[in-house]
Amino acid sequence: MNELLALRQFARQAWHDGRALALATVVGVERSSYRREGAKLLVDEDGVSCGLVSGGCLEDEVVRTAQQVMRDGLPVLQRFDTGDDGLWGLGLGCGGSVEVLVEALEDTPMWRVWGEGVGSSPLVRTLGLSPDVGLGTHAVITPTEMFGSLHCPPSYIDDAWTTRTTQRHYPWLCDVTSNATRLTVFGAGPDAIPLATMAHTLGFVVRVVDPRASYLTETAFPTATRHVVQPSTYTDLGWTSDDCVVVMHHHFERDLAALQAVFAADVRYVGQLGPASRRERLLARLAAEGEVPSESMLSRFYAPVGLNLLADGPAEIALSILSEILAVTRTASAVSLRDNADSRLVRA
Repeated sequence: MNELLALRQFARQAWHDGRALALATVVGVERSSYRREGAKLLVDEDGVSCGLVSGGCLEDEVVRTAQQVMRDGLPVLQRFDTGDDGLWGLGLGCGGSVEVLVEALEDTPMWRVWGEGVGSSPLVRTLGLSPDVGLGTHAVITPTEMFGSLHCPPSYIDDAWTTRTTQRHYPWLCDVTSNATRLTVFGAGPDAIPLATMAHTLGFVVRVVDPRASYLTETAFPTATRHVVQPSTYTDLGWTSDDCVVVMHHHFERDLAALQAVFAADVRYVGQLGPASRRERLLARLAAEGEVPSESMLSRFYAPVGLNLLADGPAEIALSILSEILAVTRTASAVSLRDNADSRLVRA
């Protein structure tokens, strides 16, 4: 399940049951860290938790702090040094530091918006990281409304909206909460099964489209929505500019219909299974029919699909495809962390 969905379900259930909650958010990272700014852990009054702010080494202490916050009602900013000098005698040796802000998560209109979301729209939460501006969450902002008090400079919020990534501008953190990305897989052959399964594990909302009902079984695709749709109606599936698509019918005419639909919808990512020669044939056919995609859309067309992992077999190819989708949607370099000069990306 997508982590955000799990956190929101946990919060709503606790509110329904009348249990107190605290939210821990990673608000600062230096050097090596398992999670980035914006990672979250929810804790209820019984010490039951949901989410992660580290690889498991900080959670026990954060849970204890959360229980204190629920008792006192005051937010706490914790700094954990994970270097070789040791943490509580554990000697983690991760070579970095992490700041975690822990605050009460009350059943108020502001937190309800965060807990329930607003359709497919992202949210921005502004957090004060210093007593001078006030520790804790000040506002939750949707594309059309604001809940709370706007003390954070608007330019910081605009930066978060534009990049759709959590941004730290001390003494503020603008935490972007984005809903799960939808992945549409055209083609329900055996090689689509590990792709759909792995995508679900990674938190994608997956739908599989194929005109052959016998292939679209619950046994094959238990975690995806299944759409028995004829190629002539692919344009009617309902598309957004945030959608990611993989075309893998192993059938030229169906692939062509899928590309016509998604190119017209101007989606975020399109991957086409098959060699470069198949890509050229498809694009030539589109051109012959007067449907030349824009340069912008072509820049988001990945064919052959996937990173060059020398993948062999359905599972490895699925890994290659999903690795590419993550790299593209996160504007990541997809190089080995060993060779990445940005040490902030190194995982503990």
